[in-house]
Amino acid sequence: MYVGLDVHKDFCQAAFLDEEGKIIKDERFENTNSGLLELAQAVKGSEVVMESSSSSMHVYDSLIETCKIKVAHPSKVKAIAFARIKTDKIDARILAQLLRADLIPESFVPCMTHRQARLVVRHRASLVGVRTQIKNKIHSVLTREGIKIPSFAGDAFGKKGILFLKNVQLGEAQRASLDSLLALLEVLSRQVKEADKRVEECASKDAYAKLLSTHPGVGNLTALAVSSEI
Repeated sequence: MYVGLDVHKDFCQAAFLDEEGKIIKDERFENTNSGLLELAQAVKGSEVVMESSSSSMHVYDSLIETCKIKVAHPSKVKAIAFARIKTDKIDARILAQLLRADLIPESFVPCMTHRQARLVVRHRASLVGVRTQIKNKIHSVLTREGIKIPSFAGDAFGKKGILFLKNVQLGEAQRASLDSLLALLEVLSRQVKEADKRVEECASKDAYAKLLSTHPGVGNLTALAVSSEI
């Protein structure tokens, strides 16, 4: 049996085809533990296909032990098959028919270890991005007030720079705004340090990352990013 899954955030629309390409049934399964368990039983021993998406990986993990599953490349699937009328049911049926015809352009699915490493690297990158936004807001507050970081303070966000920012004379509203931003910056900096520890731990367990980090100038973060993403 061939099964096409149109995966959404809250549910999976499934189309079941027989060997001749006849639609056996269309069925919807909730993306809950019980719903995915029911789906896993329904597709047991079948060939299954779904498009790669942010919602697909937990469904993939729920089905991998019970069926032969492929993850299709979304844009390449659209290049092969295009429906003038799009519904969840039609999309699932198209996927099932392409699977039966062996026309699925597959996406690479990394192992669980590398997926976890990607999450660690990407989470750290998002924290650094938010921290940079906060630093830019602090600079904006200073610029509006015509204040420059004195040369003796060095880096605006080093120890001396932070001490200067905490004590610089400002109006009441500006002082409250700057204090709030500095508090956020402190929290984010702690979170980045915690993320660095997780990166180091993951890198120490990854054979490729360990090899890459022996190259001069390549640290744990770069090594883990290359290993997990490429």
